Amino acid sequence: MAKKRKGLKTAMTVVLGVLWLVLPVFTVFTLILTLGLAGARHPVFDASEALISYSQANAPEGTYYVDILAKIDSSIDGYTEFHTVPQELEDADGEPQYNSLPIDSTSEIVQYNEDGYVSLLSHLVCAKMVIEEKRTEFSLDENNEESVRYHFDELNEQYGDLRAAYVDKNGNVLGITEVFTKAYDPDEPYMLSALGNTLEFRLAEKQPNKVLNIIGYLGIIVAPILFVLITIYGIVMLIVRFVRKLRRRKQIQAKE
Repeated sequence: MAKKRKGLKTAMTVVLGVLWLVLPVFTVFTLILTLGLAGARHPVFDASEALISYSQANAPEGTYYVDILAKIDSSIDGYTEFHTVPQELEDADGEPQYNSLPIDSTSEIVQYNEDGYVSLLSHLVCAKMVIEEKRTEFSLDENNEESVRYHFDELNEQYGDLRAAYVDKNGNVLGITEVFTKAYDPDEPYMLSALGNTLEFRLAEKQPNKVLNIIGYLGIIVAPILFVLITIYGIVMLIVRFVRKLRRRKQIQAKE
């Protein structure tokens, strides 16, 4: 009976020892995993790229694309008198082909300057616009010859309210939006949407989220591995301790 009690006591000691090691590890694992899932919840979008959309029903007749205007002084780095025009992406026998719209330095959108507002596409060396059949992408490419870098979430902070210009295929300005609003959506990319006289600027979560995402994904990967390794280590150490106790007991019994 005494031996059974000792065996039961020993088994309970082992179980409690395992729980003593596993519970803190499980708590840490849960915390890391929770932080990981929170950090990795939202995708990270490139702040130098934005989609541009407009309502055809509310746009002036003849609108072919929408350009973005901002109060950018000619003295800033990256400003130029004439940079580029929108590129149309077409599928030519299975190969992508870029065609420039018939716009030059004399076109109205390039010359436009009302109240300090100018075309970003026409006057920033990092700006690019690609028009596809159902998608228009506007980018502020940092890999430009001037090494000038802008982000869409910085434009409003640096240069104030943005506006949109409705432009026809030849670069004529058909209308300008007046109202500028901001919206945030961490699950959607950056977008500038013109609707009649209004322009909505939708921002994704800002760049510090990138760090949270990295930490989050690392947490998701590291937490289970850490949990398994420490649990195995704890169990092994308990077994070693138990074996040592048995040996010590046998040595004591042998001496008796």
